Amino acid sequence: MEVSACRIWLAFPFAPGSRTSDNLRLLATELSVNAMKHTISGRWRRGSFRVRMWLSDRQVRVEVLDQGWWSGPRLRNDPTETSGRGLRIVEATATRWGVRRKGLGRTVWFELPIPSDVPVAGSVKSGSGPSR
Repeated sequence: MEVSACRIWLAFPFAPGSRTSDNLRLLATELSVNAMKHTISGRWRRGSFRVRMWLSDRQVRVEVLDQGWWSGPRLRNDPTETSGRGLRIVEATATRWGVRRKGLGRTVWFELPIPSDVPVAGSVKSGSGPSR
């Protein structure tokens, strides 16, 4: 399972097509693709990344754990570049986001609010998604 499986798994607790579901999948895809593109998670034969999600009554938190211990995510400001705007999207969409390093890995995380009118599957509270 890879990024596409991650998108499906993360959207499960929410109504299809809701803004929360769409934003959750967008941001998780961005962080997962960054893990694959910019760390040995995607360059090494035994590389991997993991995705974890926590749900509370009105908030969802997603963490992408990768093998990028040597570098931090960079926010780019050059409007002429043809790529590199993904973390700006995360910054603009999430209520909070950040980076945490531990050992030989790194966790990039974000939080999104869950509006009161968005139903959440009651049986899903937290868990780990597919790893590469």
